[in-house]
Amino acid sequence: MASVASPPVSTPPLVRPGRCWRTLCSAARPQAAQCSAAAWELREHRGYVPDAVQVSKLLAQAFVGGAAEEDDGAALSGASLLKYQLKLLAALQWTATTLGSSLITVTATDAESGELAGVANVSPGLTGVMADAAEQIKLEPGQAAATISNMAVSARCRRRGLGRALLAACEAAAAQRLTPPASLLALAVYRSNEPAVALYESSGFELDPSWVDPRWAESAERGRQRRFEFGGPQPTAVTLLCREPPEAQAGKTLTWQLAGPAAPPAGKPNEQSVGSGGARGSGSCAAAAPAPATHPDLIGLDIWPASIALGRYLSAHRQLVAGQAVLEVGAGVGLVGLLCAQLGAGSVLLTDNEPAVLSLLEGNAALNGQQARCAVLRLDWRRPEAALAAEQRATWRLVVAVDVLYTSAVAEPLLDTLLLALHPEGVALVGHQVRRAIVLDPATRLPRLEEADEPLERFQAAAAAAGLEVRVLGSRETCNVDCDPMVLLALGRSAAAVAALPAAQG
Repeated sequence: MASVASPPVSTPPLVRPGRCWRTLCSAARPQAAQCSAAAWELREHRGYVPDAVQVSKLLAQAFVGGAAEEDDGAALSGASLLKYQLKLLAALQWTATTLGSSLITVTATDAESGELAGVANVSPGLTGVMADAAEQIKLEPGQAAATISNMAVSARCRRRGLGRALLAACEAAAAQRLTPPASLLALAVYRSNEPAVALYESSGFELDPSWVDPRWAESAERGRQRRFEFGGPQPTAVTLLCREPPEAQAGKTLTWQLAGPAAPPAGKPNEQSVGSGGARGSGSCAAAAPAPATHPDLIGLDIWPASIALGRYLSAHRQLVAGQAVLEVGAGVGLVGLLCAQLGAGSVLLTDNEPAVLSLLEGNAALNGQQARCAVLRLDWRRPEAALAAEQRATWRLVVAVDVLYTSAVAEPLLDTLLLALHPEGVALVGHQVRRAIVLDPATRLPRLEEADEPLERFQAAAAAAGLEVRVLGSRETCNVDCDPMVLLALGRSAAAVAALPAAQG
């Protein structure tokens, strides 16, 4: 894989942990790692990342909170993992190429199965997100620092002491094998990752919540205003405030004063055994990723590609919108719904489920002067009947949704919502950017994209099984690895209404 010219990505693009900010802590002495049974084999690798495919797969699952890996050919679940492993592979290579022999990778393999159970990188100096904190971390004269990055434990091996064993290995590597030897260790962790925070605090970390990176804070509060122009007989524009939530990047930063050198373990210069540890069934906390189900889903705070594609379609066929009552489900920042208002819809109901997204929707309606025509409603697809009053059901002749099929779990709830809302002669337009899961090819042991988009296929199959007419209005194939095909679907109870829709061009 070719090297990349940008630093590693430290946070996933889609799944957002709870609100958190980067903070600093003062130096502290760690407690000794408590490891008894030889459950894992820990090894050091200098200047390179071993078995980078498996390492990137473990990191992707841990950082995004995905399900534990199963077989070699098992797909990584969730749209947040889509192509993320490939980006991590590039990031790992960038790190190894940039840092060279100063990079130490610690891997832990299961002593019974030989499978990768945990990984961590340690490098000299304050690097990555820690570089911005250099002024706040006051080093004593002659004191050197090191940074831990990419620390993760497989879901199957958490709460068994492996996190502590990896910390102990990083401590030994930083104190004995980095140049200069480090006496201060720094790392970043999400505030919402409570098991990991508990591990670090119980190991001697002290938190100082007084510092917040002003660039991230200002960016999160201010957001960015974007203008989208759509052609057609009468060009139309929509202005939106989009926000990248602070929890997409912000983490808590901790520093660790090392206790002192330990006896150096024996082994090869570039692949060194550093012992084993971790009691099976012990009560120790491991560095676990936050469970996404307990945190707000804030991906709706930014623009996603299919909304622009559907906006172009509606702008070219504004007769579909004029005078209609329009419902947008999973509206996010509201681009498509607000465009419908600009194109002459009689009324637009913008719906989403997250309070932060709903607040932004209200602001964007005001920004475009559409408060009178647009209403905002909280709608949970798992319980749509709780939000839609009896007189609202089966009344919408046009329902729009874009980039909402980001995981298979939403396919049936989304369909139930559409079935509840659609008029017998109504149609739903669903814009979707194809997202295929990454799988590990058993033959080549290299990651590849699945041929099928499982959430999309599951939704189409469920819609057909429910008696809806399903038609693909258009699909735009691309060859750009970062831009998968765009698909525009039409669904409805009336085959005639669906057939009457114009096909999408290009």
